[in-house]
Parts: sequence; structure tokens; C-alpha cells
Amino acid sequence: MKEKDFIDFWKKNIKMGSSLKLYNIQGKEVKIKIFYKGEINKNFGPDIQNARIVIKNRIYTGDIEFHQYSADWFRHNHHFDERYDDVIMHIVNQNNSKIRIINSKSRRVNTLIIKNIPFKKYKKEDHIKKRLPCYYMLFRKDNNIQRLENIFLDLGINNIRNKIKYILKFYCYYKDQLPDQDLYSQLLFVFIFKGLGYFHNRFNFQNKIKSIFFYRNLAFLKDYLVQAGFKYYGRPNNFPCKRIVQFVSFLKSCEGDIFKKVYHLFRTSIEFGDFTRKITFLFNENLIKSNRISSSTVKIITFNLIMPIFFIYLNLHGHKIGLRKLMDFFLKAEKFEENNILIILNNTLKLDLKYKPSREIFIQGYYYLYHSFCKAKKCENCYLYKKL
Repeated sequence: MKEKDFIDFWKKNIKMGSSLKLYNIQGKEVKIKIFYKGEINKNFGPDIQNARIVIKNRIYTGDIEFHQYSADWFRHNHHFDERYDDVIMHIVNQNNSKIRIINSKSRRVNTLIIKNIPFKKYKKEDHIKKRLPCYYMLFRKDNNIQRLENIFLDLGINNIRNKIKYILKFYCYYKDQLPDQDLYSQLLFVFIFKGLGYFHNRFNFQNKIKSIFFYRNLAFLKDYLVQAGFKYYGRPNNFPCKRIVQFVSFLKSCEGDIFKKVYHLFRTSIEFGDFTRKITFLFNENLIKSNRISSSTVKIITFNLIMPIFFIYLNLHGHKIGLRKLMDFFLKAEKFEENNILIILNNTLKLDLKYKPSREIFIQGYYYLYHSFCKAKKCENCYLYKKL
């Protein structure tokens, strides 16, 4: 049986309040009760996110991962991947691992065995690989890799340009309300908080904080850190309360001037990776280990939100050397984010076995192509079709 059979069973048959009989690696029966079955993760990471379960009268909130064999955890390198640090339950069909299952923080992962489930009954119908309809119409010959990279580079730059245009709307909104020295700190304040949300709540994060001015509330936020900073052990990293604690820790590390602190880190950094490591330290300086933010989340926030704000500042103030350095960061940043869009387009272009983009700017090109043309069903205007 395959991993997707587990996910399909969980999606169709597990409901709020239902119970499930599992077995630990010693063969003893373990009964769990489901408070919330969580959300199926369509991107890279654990199969189920934000589930809430009860084991032996203790409530756990976090992620769930399914495997056919328990040793697949190590075969897939999950013990090195920070995205799997919040897994509260590792459900397998057979236990074949001779060593303890651990995460990247060397903590034990609760591994349970599921038996006597008629998986074939719940198995989905066979279907073709994920790909777009234009697979049959356009890309019959092998595509030149260098030519495709140039196309995705142009699309990636367009995607960054769209991010800058979106942030400029907020720049205009705050321009008449704040002096110049506070304007860019306010933009960072709003967009970093937005970046801490995930797909379903990031705009709620942004709207909640849009009307709050950071410099008027810093004392309150510092007090909140002391009161709330150690309450959320065991929650997943994208849990809203945990994100607020991480954000408050970041504000405290900035010592009242977000833009001045972060811009200083940019000026003293020699590459994108060096810049993100310093920002990660700002987030985690005041937090215990279990509440710290992951480096991959900081990279996403930095590339998509912080650097576009710096572009606006450097461009409006005529800092040409800073602009060249910033564009160098944009163009040379290594790939740090993948999802189904990359798989769909690579399958469509017949590149899944030949080519994996190494830089984030190419991934941004994938996102721009998919959201601007494929998802919007504007096939007749497709940038890739015109170029190829």
C-alpha cells in the first residue's frame, strides 16, 4: 500500500470525535481520539497539518506523517528536515526500523502501527501524473534548458516586480501618516507579520495589524513576550499564538527601530544566506528552542517581503550600489521553496527527470507563469507558449 492510500483513508473516514485503534512498536494497543483531523498538506512537508488528537488523556496539537515502513522516515531524510519537527504522530503499516525515530532536534517521534484497515476499499482511481492540458499540444520535443532558464528568469523578475507594486500601495497609504524614518519600519512591521501566517490566514494577519503603529505599541509587545513566550510548547510552528511570540521576539531584538536594524544586517551581509542567518538570529534570540522559527520560513519572508521593501527604499533614495547588491541577492539566492506548481510544470514540460531549478528566482518564474496564465486559464496569452 502506498502513502496516498493512508492520506485518502484519513481524509474520507476520520471525523471529529472518532476513535482509532493503533499499536506501538512494542505491539501494545494504543487508542487515540480525534478532536480535529487537520488539513491535508498539498505542499512539501508532513502529510497532515495542525491535527489535534488525544492519547492517554493527553492532548497533542501538530502534524501527522504516513509511511508504509517506519524506516522510510530516514530514507526520506525527515530526520534532517525542520518541517517535520512538529510531527506528533508517525503512522506506518510495518515497523522495520531498528533505531528510534527522531526529528532534526533529536527528539523522539511517536511512531504507531495501523493494522486491519481495508485500504483497497478507499483507494483512488488510477489517474495520470499531474500536468497541464498543453502537455499534449505544445511540448512534444525536448526543450532547451538554457532557453527555458532565460524564460523563467524573466518571469521571476516579473513576479518580484508584482510584489514591489503590491507593497507600494501600502507605502502610499502610510506616506501621509508617518515621517520618513518610521515609514519603512511600519512596512516591515506589517509585512513580516503577514509573512508569519500561512496560506489560509496570512491576509488576516496583515489586516489585523495594518492599523497598528509599531512604535506606539512596543512596550506592550515586550510585556506580552514575557507573559506568553513559554506557553506553547508542543504546538506546530505555524500555530498563530506561536507566530505572535516569534514576532514579538523579533521586535524586541530590533530595539525599537526595525528598519534601521534589518537594513544594517543587509549592509553587512555578503550574500543572501548570510543575510537570512542574521535575521533568523533576531527572531530566535529571546526564545526557548521549542518556540524558535525555522530558517526556511525566514528565507521566504526575506525574499518575498523584506527585500522588495528595501528595493523601494534604495530606488527612491538613489542608492545605486545598494540596488546592485540587492539584485545580486535576488538573482543568486539558492532554491529554498518547492510545491506542487513546480511538479506540475516540470511534468508538463517533460523536465521532471532532467532539470531541477537551482535558484529561487527560477521558482518565482514558475509561480508567475502558473498563477498569471495556467490558473487564470489565459492559455492564448501564455508567455511560455509565445516564447517556445
